[in-house]
Amino acid sequence: MAKQGVGRVGLNAEQRFDTSGIHELFHPQRPLVSSFTEVQTRLNDLPYGANVIVAILSYTGYNQEDSVILNKGAVDRGLFRSLCFRTFKDLARNAGSEQEVFAIPDAREVTGYKRANYAKLSSEDALPLLHQEIEQDDVLIGKVIQPTDASKAGDLDGSKRDRSTIYKNKEPARVDKIMATPTKDGATLVHIRTRSARVPVIGNKYSSRHGQKGVCGLVLPQEDMPFTADGISPDLIMNPHAIPSRMTVGQILETLLGKAAMLTGQIGDGTAFAHLNATLEEGESTDTTATTPPPLLAERIGDVLHAFGYNRHGNERLYNGMTGEMLEAEVFIGPCHYMALKHMVVDKVHARATGPRQILTRQPVDGRSRDGGLRVGEVRSDANQSYCRNQCCCPSCCP
Repeated sequence: MAKQGVGRVGLNAEQRFDTSGIHELFHPQRPLVSSFTEVQTRLNDLPYGANVIVAILSYTGYNQEDSVILNKGAVDRGLFRSLCFRTFKDLARNAGSEQEVFAIPDAREVTGYKRANYAKLSSEDALPLLHQEIEQDDVLIGKVIQPTDASKAGDLDGSKRDRSTIYKNKEPARVDKIMATPTKDGATLVHIRTRSARVPVIGNKYSSRHGQKGVCGLVLPQEDMPFTADGISPDLIMNPHAIPSRMTVGQILETLLGKAAMLTGQIGDGTAFAHLNATLEEGESTDTTATTPPPLLAERIGDVLHAFGYNRHGNERLYNGMTGEMLEAEVFIGPCHYMALKHMVVDKVHARATGPRQILTRQPVDGRSRDGGLRVGEVRSDANQSYCRNQCCCPSCCP
């Protein structure tokens, strides 16, 4: 899932005009615990996540089924905030029987005048101003087609036609960069890149580097989050039921080593079996018949934590942020590298009442991009009807 993590797309991000949505994290951080592979592949040169304080805890019931709880205070301070870039382009050709120009169409002169807002176009080049806010149904690029020969073009009155580009997304954005270049054929190619800020919301997807993915189930105010005796609140709460069956011991060790690295001001080496190599280099006994095996990595980390006055297993006493009472069990808490994935609610949310239909079957078209319908299967239909019968108090539909 590192490929889906929001980070930096490259060092040339300012000059790129990618047509698909490109996400960039506001404050990417290098992991506290790295590995030999990450160093060799230079992954740390382009970070794709953040070091967050993670508590493995069942709290409020809003982190069931692999979902996570985010700290609203951390979100307000910029945690997992990102920018989304999109590029729109158009080409004005001058060859053939038609001439295309970038201009603001006049409703009295053109055919096919669009139901859109042309007010944000500049009168000089029919393009919006830099950093101007763009909303749904605003015109991004004004373009008019003028037939040079009405008989050849098949247009009897020789009128102009509107071929403007409209911003269709429901998410407001700002014009980030505009580039106009001539082509070898003498045409003019225009690229407009828009940017929109993405703030973590319920339904966005997050994951550690160990496959422990989950959507945000609740953004909880910091005063309601549990806190330690030192007053530290976790930035993220994950469910303990996600650990035993999946056996992602790597995340437990990463959190433990990250806690020690944070206290000592170093970068932890999380390479698999690296502690065994260190044992051989230190000259310790490798005799398999020895009664005292070499100390495990977790024990060595525990010694460091114990020296700083912390529990050697990473556990701490937490207090309920809503009641102030001490939680009965000790909670495993520490820093872990988490990624904000590109699967966001604003890109997936979809609903419609009536809309376009297929000509042949007269059924709704499919797909969010085409304003299609959502199919309700018979199982979900039965579930909705049973819920209505049990919950609704209306005598007309539930006699």
